[in-house]
Amino acid sequence: HNGEGSKGNGGAMRAAVVGAWFAEDDPAVVWGEAVRSAVVTHAHRDGQEGAVAVALAGRIRAGGDGDSRLVNECRLPGA
Repeated sequence: HNGEGSKGNGGAMRAAVVGAWFAEDDPAVVWGEAVRSAVVTHAHRDGQEGAVAVALAGRIRAGGDGDSRLVNECRLPGA
């Protein structure tokens, strides 16, 4: 993968629980924790952004305040 890791969905598959766990926190916290959970196996930006999208959706579903449009804005800085 040329040092970028997988673009796969493993990070996203784990991320819903991240969003639920941090549902009461600021969306920026969920964002950061989702990236931290994905980067271990998915160093590529696409894999991390997928994890962020799923974590934000999980946060909203678990009762965290927020707007579902956040999920559409989950691009990492520099994208």
